[in-house]
Amino acid sequence: MRYRIKKGTYDNFIVSFPEYHSAQDISIELKSIAKLNWRKNKILILIDSELKSNDYGNLEGQIRNHLERAIINDFIIINYSLEAEGLKRFETIDQFIAGLKSHPINNSIIIIHGKNKNQVKKLADVMHSNVSETCLEVDLDAITDNLNYYGSTVNPPNKVMAMVKANAYGHGIIEVAHHLKDKVDYFGVAYVHEGIILRKENINTPIMVMNPSHGDFDNCITHNLEPEIYSLNSLIHLNELLNKKKNRLGIHIEIDTGMNRLGIDPTEIDELIKLLKHTKFIQVNGLYSHLACAEDPNEDTFSKKQMNNFNAFAKKIESELGIKTIKHIRNSAGTLRYPESPTDMIRLGIGLYGVDSNKLYQDKLKNVSTLRTVISQIRTVKKGETIGYNRTFNVHREMTIATIAIGYADGFKRLFSNGIGKVIIHGKIVPVVGRVNMDMTMVDITEIEAKQGDEVIVFNEILSPIELATNADTIPYEVFTSIGERVGREYIVESK
Repeated sequence: MRYRIKKGTYDNFIVSFPEYHSAQDISIELKSIAKLNWRKNKILILIDSELKSNDYGNLEGQIRNHLERAIINDFIIINYSLEAEGLKRFETIDQFIAGLKSHPINNSIIIIHGKNKNQVKKLADVMHSNVSETCLEVDLDAITDNLNYYGSTVNPPNKVMAMVKANAYGHGIIEVAHHLKDKVDYFGVAYVHEGIILRKENINTPIMVMNPSHGDFDNCITHNLEPEIYSLNSLIHLNELLNKKKNRLGIHIEIDTGMNRLGIDPTEIDELIKLLKHTKFIQVNGLYSHLACAEDPNEDTFSKKQMNNFNAFAKKIESELGIKTIKHIRNSAGTLRYPESPTDMIRLGIGLYGVDSNKLYQDKLKNVSTLRTVISQIRTVKKGETIGYNRTFNVHREMTIATIAIGYADGFKRLFSNGIGKVIIHGKIVPVVGRVNMDMTMVDITEIEAKQGDEVIVFNEILSPIELATNADTIPYEVFTSIGERVGREYIVESK
């Protein structure tokens, strides 16, 4: 069984099971969710389940056993026939909801179980932090499969840094990091505030910050974040601060090997070594560089030159300082295309989220995300009329048009206007007509039957984010990271 997780209000996570299950099934599900260590406190809410009479005693015994073993920490019954002394009971969902106003549940995993989908949805919607019908569905098990695939291609095995910057490429930094925290060696973030988010979630995995400013170093010390040092000036500033505070801090030094974005220039390597020899509280945990075009076979000569130069610079730094560091230069594309390049750690970004930018190994990766919305309204538009802002689409025959609840504020770009963008309704691909609006988009459903409230797939494993990006003359990175905050996120995990 697969269960779905959504972020709730008051720092909760909500897991809902809108189906009928036996007492044994409920017990199995609870044992599986016990492994979901995103929150220490776990609460089971059982709504109006029609268990057979001989199941009642079995369920009560199992629930008490789970409470005693702290598999769950609390058990709440709503409109339920089970007469169990000492367990919390509410006659109706409304009564329970009213009680939440004065006694809210916080910082917990809340499991909602019941036979009536509408009742489960009603309670879940109250407890969710975002109930938008436009939702990004993220398959966490697919992320694990992609992680394992990349790991299987590296011999000898490397450490792994999972890139979760930019809200985990739009997929949700908190949820993705919780899922991966025991599976990877490092997290990579762009800015300090992203690292602080993870530390506030009690995620203790090492974190590298790629673009810290001098003003961020205090927070790096406070939250045990490892800043990238990309200039001699930054190194001097950090060293002065650590000497003053008498704190020790791990860092990663970036060496510019041709990206010309950030990094210590090769002409500054000797000065870098000289400065590092006079530091007391700095610990060089990593040396790294960034491949400019690892996915492009036409640039193999340049990429290999980058890797060779990096390895030579890293060897010199380690030798003269008498240290051993984690060396990393290969990203998702470089991991697959340059298996012969020796490193200590690979940095996985877009590959984790199901996209091979090499366009060579896409069949080896699992699709991670599905963006879906709903039809808000359907109308018939007559020949000779126009559709949308500035009347950019002329109707040449009578058409059936569906307005769907997504627009460019949600990440469905204005570039998708007038046939460039497409969506899936009832398994059929249909084009956008007129201009994409901020909050809505019109699509042509003349050839299919549909109704208000029907599901619309913006992208999935069939109409892929890669195809969507190609149609917009951009890259999947931008498609993912453009998905707006008001789009809900839902996470799927296999019950094991």
